[in-house]
Amino acid sequence: MLSVVQKYVVRCRMLSSILFLLISWAIFRANGISISPVLKEGDVTLLYHNEVDIPTAPSHLSALLLPSHSNCDAVSACSSLHETLLPTTGNQTFSDIVPLLKYQVFLGKFNTGQQFWIGSSGKTCRTISTEGVVNPAPCTQSLPVLCSQSAGFGAGPTAETQLTLQSNSLTVTGFRDLKTFKFLGIPYANAPARWTYPTAYTGPNTINATTFGPACVQSERRSEERRSEGGHDLDSRWRVHVR
Repeated sequence: MLSVVQKYVVRCRMLSSILFLLISWAIFRANGISISPVLKEGDVTLLYHNEVDIPTAPSHLSALLLPSHSNCDAVSACSSLHETLLPTTGNQTFSDIVPLLKYQVFLGKFNTGQQFWIGSSGKTCRTISTEGVVNPAPCTQSLPVLCSQSAGFGAGPTAETQLTLQSNSLTVTGFRDLKTFKFLGIPYANAPARWTYPTAYTGPNTINATTFGPACVQSERRSEERRSEGGHDLDSRWRVHVR
């Protein structure tokens, strides 16, 4: 006979398998193009130990912090971002991520000792606290979630790293790398006729913000650069929150 916890873990894995099949079907239907997850305000916080030292930057670990879920829903939430619950193999989880959890306490977002879902050990659901203590926990408990963050340092947009935000009437697709969320080339004004003032953007509501917009026209020109007299694009990079 299976215990209640074992039955819950089995159900969770079955749901995860069903989710995987649905995602695969959606990818197939989209002719191989993965559909980015649409995020709501405050859904994802990127945790990264930034020493502002480029040579050592790729050696640090980062993680994605999500709102509270049961363990089963946490697995699904990480999967929707093409990630898993944060594994705790090696010391970097403790040297890089735990100080960042303590900083979240300093910001007033959590209390000292708050538990977060991390990768399970076999059939045992596990948490890590703001003090770096790993413990088993009831799988049905609702807790904040730590997901892996597999996007590398300086990574470009891929099906796995793209994410889509809703901002008023706009749907904006960007991507993430090891350190930041990036939304590039977002138009904030319509391209004006020469010698006239620009007006607020009224173009398409769906914006692909995964590449830089054209550079402004200048006296020097590099053959590989796109140039435009419009020059009304915004390149945004968020270190922490996607809002």
